[in-house]
Amino acid sequence: MFSIYKEVWKIIKHSIRFWQMLAFSISAFIGLTIILFALFCYVDFKEISFHDSAIFKDEFIVISKKVSTIHTITQKTSQFTSKEMKDIAAQEFFTEVASFQSSRFHIQLYTQNKHMPLQTDLFFESVPDMYINQDSQTWTWKESDTFIPIIVPRNFLALYNFGFAPSQGLPQLSEDVISKITFNVRISGNNMRKEFTARIVNFSDKINTVLVPETFLQWANQTYGYEDEGNPSRVILGTKNSADSRIFEYIAQNKYQINDDTIQNSKLSFYLKVTTTIVATIGFVIAVLAMYLLLFSFYLIIEKKREKIQIIWHLGYSFSAIMLPYNVISIVANGIICIAAFVAAYIANNYVIHFVQQFLPVSQVPITVPLIACISLYCIIILVNFISIKRVLYSAIS
Repeated sequence: MFSIYKEVWKIIKHSIRFWQMLAFSISAFIGLTIILFALFCYVDFKEISFHDSAIFKDEFIVISKKVSTIHTITQKTSQFTSKEMKDIAAQEFFTEVASFQSSRFHIQLYTQNKHMPLQTDLFFESVPDMYINQDSQTWTWKESDTFIPIIVPRNFLALYNFGFAPSQGLPQLSEDVISKITFNVRISGNNMRKEFTARIVNFSDKINTVLVPETFLQWANQTYGYEDEGNPSRVILGTKNSADSRIFEYIAQNKYQINDDTIQNSKLSFYLKVTTTIVATIGFVIAVLAMYLLLFSFYLIIEKKREKIQIIWHLGYSFSAIMLPYNVISIVANGIICIAAFVAAYIANNYVIHFVQQFLPVSQVPITVPLIACISLYCIIILVNFISIKRVLYSAIS
């Protein structure tokens, strides 16, 4: 058996050209490096524009109406009318339309911790649970519960740490620490009141409000609410693409308000997807051409030495034995190239992250996704090579 491997290796060694392997290696290395680098960048920079992806499902925006001087004088709230809600729902670029529900009762939040005494009036709002990606075990409430899970804006914590805490001689708190603090909540209305405990279960950069489960707010408004529910003052809109220019044209035309950060993040996410796709496609094309170059080299070798291969076959050696040396070259060469490409992409991404950190709060995420992608690409390349080599050899001996 060893002699057959030796003969086939001899055929390959005397037929394949150094420049062919060099051209294949360089092309495949460049192509795979571009693909993996694009994936590294996408995973890292995705954290900037999708910071709330672990909290909120899908793409959405929040709009409201401008508050004018007339609203202040007449003491009327700025709300969306039924006609406006129907018009919004009729727009093809909005996939879902839902309104915020606001608390219509008095709320006090306080602590009984002597090291951090705190008492403040508060408000609650809710959105349909379909928009919340929080664990169902933590983001749930039923009438028998005395605990309320809360999601608060991340800038609330910043205001406390850099404004309120220093002025009151209170300690600054990290997200992990404040998430472990149990607050007391007292709600009252309609000559009734009730005590609850509450804890912050997550933070948001996307919605500037204090969110509680929809089931709790519906129950509390029905029980303690001092007035009937009016028209919504804020609306949450699901979109297929939150960077769609038609959305911003519609909002500007109707003089609605939207968070500037939402606009910037939406555009950033859109350009990030487009750029990553283009770069990865270029890398994919280069890698495919490189793989084709290797297969073409094998094809030329097999065609050139067809008679010798046929003699080996007729001597009774198995097809797999003849095919093995070609497969070994494919496995080893592509393995080395994939490892080198992954390392190069990782190093290049480190330099980019270090540079971007001067301007944006971006940090590296685990390499799990790019590593899985690299292994998957390697397996696909090997599989395609095996199938192609098998077909070429089969045609040579048949």
